[in-house]
Amino acid sequence: MNKELYPFIKKILGTFWGYTDINKDIEDVLQNSWESFFVKYNEKVTSEDEARALMFTIAKNMAFYHYRHQNRMMVNHSVSHEYAPTIHPDETYELFLGKDINIILAYLNDQQAFIMRAAMQHEDVHKQDKIVDMIAGDYKKKFGKKLNVASYRKIKERAQKKIKMIVRDGDV
Repeated sequence: MNKELYPFIKKILGTFWGYTDINKDIEDVLQNSWESFFVKYNEKVTSEDEARALMFTIAKNMAFYHYRHQNRMMVNHSVSHEYAPTIHPDETYELFLGKDINIILAYLNDQQAFIMRAAMQHEDVHKQDKIVDMIAGDYKKKFGKKLNVASYRKIKERAQKKIKMIVRDGDV
């Protein structure tokens, strides 16, 4: 189950917010999730499907808690505000995990939405150069331009900034 939970947690902590040093944090969230599961549900779970569903819910909640905790610490103790939160996360995280992501992506231009969809689908499994190889043909058909890793990163970075601004300004 950890093979599925690890990329799930990584997606929550990293995809939209540019949180780059996350391997240790993912492991912390994963460990805390399992501890919570065993303390609260170990004797109550009757099937593997039930355990899996509970673990994904616990991991999601632990990841949100961890992210909020990290941001509070960075704001209160860091000289650099590079990662300081500009939005109130409680009101927005669920958008990024459900069907409502299309609401956010609708605010982006077509190229940014295309790249963010690719990032959400593939970055938990593949490196960026592999993703570019996978989507370059579709990108060329849709936009008439070649896609390389540098342009992928630039478009993704601009999309992330725009998403932060949209959410911060309350447009969603």
